[in-house]
Order: sequence, then structure tokens, then C-alpha cells
Amino acid sequence: KMKITTCVLEERCIGCGKCYLVCPEVYSINDDGIAYVIDEGPYTVSITEKIADAKRSCPTAAIKVSTLK
Repeated sequence: KMKITTCVLEERCIGCGKCYLVCPEVYSINDDGIAYVIDEGPYTVSITEKIADAKRSCPTAAIKVSTLK
């Protein structure tokens, strides 16, 4: 079984909020306007799909997703 992990590269984040709009279960925006991960999993299949959508929606490629065995 594989585990999905995600993180936000703060130096790339411009605080547009798209990740939060797509997947508020996993991402939020801090007081400085930078996205961060609020739930590190494990994730359901539907949340994993939303994480992938959030990654695709990020205009600066600040969201990273990794698969661990």
C-alpha cells in the first residue's frame, strides 16, 4: 500500500489560495498569506484526487506531492 504526502514550498507560494479552494481539507492560508498543510494524512482516495487537483491548479508549482511505499 502506498502513502501520499504533500507539502507547500513557501518560497514559491504567492498566496493565491487556489489550493485551499480546491482542497480545504488539506491546505490552509497562514496570517502571512502563505499556504500550508493542515492535515498530513493518511488520505482517502477522494482527498488524494483533490490534492492532485490542487497541485495542478497552483500557478507557481509550490505544491509538491510524493508517493511513499
